[in-house]
Amino acid sequence: MKLTYEQKLKAYKDWKSNLKSPRTIAKELHVKHSTVEYFLKSADRHSTIY
Repeated sequence: MKLTYEQKLKAYKDWKSNLKSPRTIAKELHVKHSTVEYFLKSADRHSTIY
């Protein structure tokens, strides 16, 4: 399943404000937790999502 920009943005904001863990986000979005961890860390590292 491909995630939309809005889904990624919400996930990133929830993760950065310590509201949800990558595993929780992955369960909600129905994707592997490794996928979520990858895009969260990548976005954080490169500041591609605000």
